[in-house]
Amino acid sequence: MSRTTNGRLEINLNDLLGGKGIDPQRVLVLRHRPWEPQLNKVLPWLAAEKPNLFNAYQQTQAERVEGAMKRAAHVAAFIGREPGKALFVGLYSVKESKPISRKQFWAIPANVELKAFGMNGFTEEDPRSSCLWFDLALTDFYPHWKGKLIVSWPGKELSWWRWADRNVIPIHAILDESALDAAMPEWDAIDLTWEELGVLPTRWKSKLREWRGIYYIFDTSDGKGYVGSAYGENNLLGRWQAYAARGHGGNRLLRQRDPRKVHSLVRCDLAPDAHGTASPALPHFLDPKPDEPVVDQHLVTRPEDLSDHRRQNGKLSAAGRTVRRDHDLLAANEHHGAREVADAELRAL
Repeated sequence: MSRTTNGRLEINLNDLLGGKGIDPQRVLVLRHRPWEPQLNKVLPWLAAEKPNLFNAYQQTQAERVEGAMKRAAHVAAFIGREPGKALFVGLYSVKESKPISRKQFWAIPANVELKAFGMNGFTEEDPRSSCLWFDLALTDFYPHWKGKLIVSWPGKELSWWRWADRNVIPIHAILDESALDAAMPEWDAIDLTWEELGVLPTRWKSKLREWRGIYYIFDTSDGKGYVGSAYGENNLLGRWQAYAARGHGGNRLLRQRDPRKVHSLVRCDLAPDAHGTASPALPHFLDPKPDEPVVDQHLVTRPEDLSDHRRQNGKLSAAGRTVRRDHDLLAANEHHGAREVADAELRAL
């Protein structure tokens, strides 16, 4: 423990490590904050919903961090979501490492999935002919504090990896609920890619399961899209999970679209106890003859032509639009003040 300026005792990360018999001298502390906007947005979701993908992200590193990780017995993994703070994900033991080629790197299924979330990975621009892959195994170090334990990151934030014994990393807070499973935003701020539909946080799924309403699917490749409605079993969640599973949800014209270029947005929500007179049929993508005129279905080539009742300018939020973009969403997670600069050495390669 250390004392603060007012003389109060303060618990730090090394206290927790020592209490579990772990030598801080061999613990490398990583504060992950990808510079790729989409990956930075979903990394907490991956840590919560797909921990194998989160671990895959940190199993390869830039050359300088490789050297440090080779000397470490453990890696303490955190995520940087606001300036000066880091959110605990887990403590991993370093089992072994082995060199892998660029071809072998991209043959790892998890890396292919991460690439879909914007990870650059082991690119041709990297001068190395091989990189080190580390076998990292999650330990039982305070697992109930995953996503809840927040530490203060010492010194300048440009250094995204630290040796535990050389730094005092105070415990800032322990939350009641995990911050990895972020609270659902307002419905008119939701803008999700196809990949993101597959890793929605549990709290989001619970809320979407309650929501009946109107949604908009927008193809960024040509600006075309449609308005659909979701009612019945699982409501919006059920409809979007169908899209996430197959990319088209059974819609014949969506089969002709690249799901990686499609965004899903909520345009109007209805109360969980609101009941329609009938379950509306799913409108065909860009089909001028929807099955039934249960809701107004506007098939458009310019998203700004579609009315949005929540915005005074009557313009729809879509790609190239007024809804918050990835980098704006990232900024929304930070306090006002100095913004962080992502460290290229900490990201996966």
